[in-house]
Amino acid sequence: MKNKLKWMMAVGMLSCSVAMAQQQSDIMSVSASTNVENAALAFDKNMKTMWTLPSQALKSGQWLMFTIQQPGDVYELELQMQGINKKELKDALDIFVTYDPMNLGNPISYQILGNEKQMKVKFAAPKYGAHVKLDFKPSKLDKPFSLKEIRNNAFFKCFVLKAVTWSNFPSIVGRDIFYESPIREFYVSDGADCVVVNNVLFSMDQKKLLRYPPRREKSQEESENPTYFTEYVIPEGTEVINRLAFDRVFLYSVTLPSTLKTVEEGAFWVEPRVPVGRNNQETNRDNDFDWDLEYRDMDVVVCNAIVPPVLIGYPFANTYWTRLYVPKESFDAYCYAPGWMKFRDINHKLNPASVNDISLSGLRVFLDGDNLNITGMRKISEVRLYALNGILLLEEIINDNSCNLKIDNLSHGLLLLEVVYEDGTREKIKFHK
Repeated sequence: MKNKLKWMMAVGMLSCSVAMAQQQSDIMSVSASTNVENAALAFDKNMKTMWTLPSQALKSGQWLMFTIQQPGDVYELELQMQGINKKELKDALDIFVTYDPMNLGNPISYQILGNEKQMKVKFAAPKYGAHVKLDFKPSKLDKPFSLKEIRNNAFFKCFVLKAVTWSNFPSIVGRDIFYESPIREFYVSDGADCVVVNNVLFSMDQKKLLRYPPRREKSQEESENPTYFTEYVIPEGTEVINRLAFDRVFLYSVTLPSTLKTVEEGAFWVEPRVPVGRNNQETNRDNDFDWDLEYRDMDVVVCNAIVPPVLIGYPFANTYWTRLYVPKESFDAYCYAPGWMKFRDINHKLNPASVNDISLSGLRVFLDGDNLNITGMRKISEVRLYALNGILLLEEIINDNSCNLKIDNLSHGLLLLEVVYEDGTREKIKFHK
């Protein structure tokens, strides 16, 4: 009699779990090296209730053995896998089929067919027996935990969460993952792909700053500074500041190193001074980087790089009130560098690029305090001012080539100016107030 046993086996990153599709009535007994009380769950056809091996147990050899109700030839196993490929399975698993459980003999010779999700273990020849044993070799499945994604608000309001240990830094990180969680310390586990430097997470080569704890515990030297809670000096050698690296942190002043080359999207969207969204309404955190703009800004940014680093997207939420300090010889370069030109105050001087916007058509927009000056090469019919959420804030009939608008009643932030010319054509310009 031939027995074609169908197995479903799932191997996770933190544990090894095994389930068999064989009917429980076909099995006389089940034994295991560990977690014996749950070994029979391997046969209940429920992928949620399986015989599970914790990661620590996989450091040593483990096994599962069952006795078949009617002995016969066993020649094939079907396995459903997760978190392990065919080569890893071949290296990790020995299969024994025997009539005498005290004398296992040699392991079965087999090949693995199919794809990574649905594998078929085909024996070189059928093997007669009443007992089947799965033998997991020591440390073969003891794979380190590999985190791939942390989604938006993952640890929102975890009020007792004070420390995080990283084994790897995920490739996908959402917004506000530690929002209102008082995390003070970062650690890394053995074999991690990242490193902690003064309680800040960096890549192994320390060239990329990955994450800053929201309520970082400072060093003794830093603590001697009376404002140490709100300042941080990024170490020299850092070349990239990761996306959302300082998301929701308690930080108002930062010093960027001379080695810095790139600052990614949302890097310095720090903890808001006033914890509300636009128009005092609940914020939809699934939107792109265009909300809470008026509150999540830095007080001081010191950048020691001679060449202005590349800014990807909007690393700084709102630069209207931020004071930027750069090398004296690089003042002009920062004034007109993409992204940096949005800073109004550079080295205690007014940045001309931040208050002037000249379009290709010759339209010139100049903000002088609360007065918006608009001058065009063509006759302007009317102008409209919008908030970024599309709300119309101001509308004026002009019928001239230039105008002056008083906008003292409008809040600070990004605004959208729409100019309608006499011939009906339109032009739009974004500017900071």
